[in-house]
Amino acid sequence: MASNRRGNASASGQRGRNASNETRTRTTERFKWTYEQERKLIELFDEAISMSIIVSKILRLMAEYM
Repeated sequence: MASNRRGNASASGQRGRNASNETRTRTTERFKWTYEQERKLIELFDEAISMSIIVSKILRLMAEYM
């Protein structure tokens, strides 16, 4: 009986692995980025970083004058 259990467990484990691969494939297919989307994301990150640097400089200057 123990051998049957092991056989069933490995078979279900194999199915589980295949299911996760299929899910991963579907997910990556659905969320592929176009060149324009990637470009826009990079631009937005650049703007956010620039704004953060500017704000930190302003705060530092304000702290010096207080």
